[in-house]
Amino acid sequence: MMVLKCRFCMRDIQADDALIGELVKCPFCQSTIAVPDPFPVIGSEKNGYTIESILFSTLLFNMYQATSPPQSTCPSTRVLLQVPSFFFLKRTADFNLFSTAVINSGSMNIPGTPRLLEYSLNPGGIFFAYDFFESSNLENFARNTGPFPPLDALSIIKQCAGTLHNVWANYGIIHQNLSPNSILLDSARNILLMDLGISQTLRQDKKLLDSGFNIWDPHYMSPEFALSGEGFSPACDIYSLGMTLYFLLTGNTPNGNLSSENIPATAPPDPTNAIPPGFNDVISLYRKMVAPNPAERLSSWEELVGDVDIIFNNPLHSATAAAPPRPIATPLGQASVSPSAPTPANQQENDIIANFSKKGSKTEKNRHFQNLKKKNREKGFFEKNMGLVLTCFIVFVLAVPLIAFWMHKQKKKRENPRRNEYAQSASNVEKPSADIPKTKEKPTISPKVAELSPEELPPGGETDLKSDSTGTAPNSRKKTLTQKVLDVKRYLLEGKSKRN
Repeated sequence: MMVLKCRFCMRDIQADDALIGELVKCPFCQSTIAVPDPFPVIGSEKNGYTIESILFSTLLFNMYQATSPPQSTCPSTRVLLQVPSFFFLKRTADFNLFSTAVINSGSMNIPGTPRLLEYSLNPGGIFFAYDFFESSNLENFARNTGPFPPLDALSIIKQCAGTLHNVWANYGIIHQNLSPNSILLDSARNILLMDLGISQTLRQDKKLLDSGFNIWDPHYMSPEFALSGEGFSPACDIYSLGMTLYFLLTGNTPNGNLSSENIPATAPPDPTNAIPPGFNDVISLYRKMVAPNPAERLSSWEELVGDVDIIFNNPLHSATAAAPPRPIATPLGQASVSPSAPTPANQQENDIIANFSKKGSKTEKNRHFQNLKKKNREKGFFEKNMGLVLTCFIVFVLAVPLIAFWMHKQKKKRENPRRNEYAQSASNVEKPSADIPKTKEKPTISPKVAELSPEELPPGGETDLKSDSTGTAPNSRKKTLTQKVLDVKRYLLEGKSKRN
């Protein structure tokens, strides 16, 4: 039994291992999803390669970072390991045609595209090993870091445009499935375009498409490609790249709240409220890239790269640029030039730049707090209330010993009834009233007792007297002062009579 997450309602569901590679319905939202391949354990072997980390998984491929075996002919020790999914292998009608497209894609030798080092087509051990790239796909990268600053986002867009221009100019290939999932990004903001040249091959596999296979994300597909499958020019990929720009600027999937059937007829979303003021030229470029009508859209990669360079050279953006963009891939026949903003020539330009910088920083802060609120809403109960949970735990730890001590004291009281009786009798003794004055008087002997002769004294001493001058009861355990005097007098009289 394995646990997977529904990509529509994001809830965890369980599926039997026998359903790996099959389509199932989510019990919560009733959406149709595919049961993915089980991820290998980090450090285990996959097709002879040692898995270092898991990058991502799709209906088509599982991507890993791995170490090649010692006996391998692979020229690199660390590689990107791409393994076709069970879902795809169970349904494809012509795997040879597909593998040929993948091998050709990895042999382009164009900056920004993966270089294929080693592959195997043996049943049960199919894989493709590429040059190592310390990266994550663009979607995961943006989900973790939040929206990109406008100029950083344009730097990534320019790299993608240069690579796609070179592929189109040399091989006549378009991507047709460009999205943040198919773009890898490393920590230095260098890009790597995956799955180039395989979309057209997959669309020719009718058996595969009829079985429910679909790797094309409708949120990034051009309207003409989504509605009629017509997308054989750079304009198709420029639209997808424009929607990727929206994702980078806002951190949200374009038209993410709409179903796939309603997206092609819906106008592209507007990112104006998500970026700092002063970047109207970025908004204008985005609108030209995602125009629903292909005739009104940017139609060539050279035009797109030129518009991006104009934005980079705008002096108003020099203060807000985090770092100059690094154009890894440039159009063929052009020199690689790193765009840089000119230094302001006078104080007026400095004031304008500082004004835009302040507004931009304030907007960035607001957007940062919005992202924090969004992440907080996605947290579970214990993550949200960790302080309350720790406080309750500390109170519990302190209260348990106190309660145990109190219960022990109660038990000892129940086991010692004499002590309880003594405490009760002591509490019942009447205390002298505060109104009675306390005076110290010397004890006096009753005259009647003093006049008694030895013969008249009772033999039992004080115990036979009914009462004395103080009125003490005769059976009292303690002798009164009068009784003690009587005993002494009797003792003296008895001694005198004996001497006589």
